[in-house]
Amino acid sequence: MRSVTPLACSNCGGAIGDVMYVRGGDAIPWGTPELPLCPGCVPSDLQRSWRKYRDCHWCGRRRYYGCASQLPRNYCCYECLRLAKNARRRKPRRTIYMVCVGCEETFTAQRRDAEYCSSACRQRAYRGRVSRR
Repeated sequence: MRSVTPLACSNCGGAIGDVMYVRGGDAIPWGTPELPLCPGCVPSDLQRSWRKYRDCHWCGRRRYYGCASQLPRNYCCYECLRLAKNARRRKPRRTIYMVCVGCEETFTAQRRDAEYCSSACRQRAYRGRVSRR
């Protein structure tokens, strides 16, 4: 489980641990953010009816949602979503080794469609093509 800033319950203000409930859906107008609740603030009869859950892909927190209109999300909060997006951006690129068209040496390309190893080699090939005309 990765560490994130602990969420606070929207009802009592206490910290939410590994399990959270989400109030939203039909009771809250469209566009309003979902409100996280701790297990102590949700009545036991509602806890039994909220059987649908999804584990957060970033921190692993179990997120229960009760309304049929609520779409299950992969992350429990915006911070987990932000951290996951940043981690995907930082993923290193695959190295591409190519052979230069001008000098026929192997080089590491920054792009898939690169043909020359350097600007000087590209310019040398251009001048060779122009002089042959």
